[in-house]
Amino acid sequence: MRIIRYAALLLASLAATDAAAQCADRRVQAELAEMRGELQGASLDCTVAARGDLDGDGARDAVLLLSYEGMGGGNNWGSFLYVLLADRSAPLLEEPEAERGPIDSVTVAGREVRVRTLEYRDGDGRCCPSGRDAFALRVEERRLVRVPVRGW
Repeated sequence: MRIIRYAALLLASLAATDAAAQCADRRVQAELAEMRGELQGASLDCTVAARGDLDGDGARDAVLLLSYEGMGGGNNWGSFLYVLLADRSAPLLEEPEAERGPIDSVTVAGREVRVRTLEYRDGDGRCCPSGRDAFALRVEERRLVRVPVRGW
């Protein structure tokens, strides 16, 4: 039983180290530096939301969630999705521009990134979006594109 606990702790530690390495990648750091300039004073955070082989090269790529809070000293917040391909020569791939609500979940299914969101409806308070939506992304020619949501 003790060995299982140590193995679980080791795996968690390795996953955290790997996630930190993904967020420390030069491509991600360059994007964060640009965001810092645009979002003046916001607190920025980078997390690995999901992993999978998104470009078909056999290597696991990372779906990153870059979020910000406190822009301009207020309580504004938001987030952006990116794909960091394992190929270090590839650019950081950014979610196509589109308005969406807060992200509820991110999964990788085959070569698709599937995203579920919470959406604000008329009359919703800032704390409590009551709607839901979903979209999917694929890597095509080293860019992220939205694709129709199928079967989920």
